[in-house]
Amino acid sequence: MVKEEIGLSHGVPENPDKTWETQINGRNFIFTKSLQEKSKVFLYQCECHSDSSKLATSFYSERNLSPKEVEEQP
Repeated sequence: MVKEEIGLSHGVPENPDKTWETQINGRNFIFTKSLQEKSKVFLYQCECHSDSSKLATSFYSERNLSPKEVEEQP
C-alpha cells in the first residue's frame, strides 16, 4: 500500500500568496490565497462588496489552486 502524503510534498510554490479581483455575474469579488506556514495548507478567502453589505467566505485546501479553480468553487 502506498502512503499518500498530505500538504506540500513537492515544496513550497514560488509565490504562495496572491490577491486578485474579478467580476462574476456583474458583482465584484476579491480573492485572497495565503500559505499557512505551520500547517502547510492554503487559506482561500472571497469577499463580495455591495453598497449595503459585505459577504465573505473562506476554505482551506492542501492544493495550490489556480484562480480559475477558486472562482469556480460554490
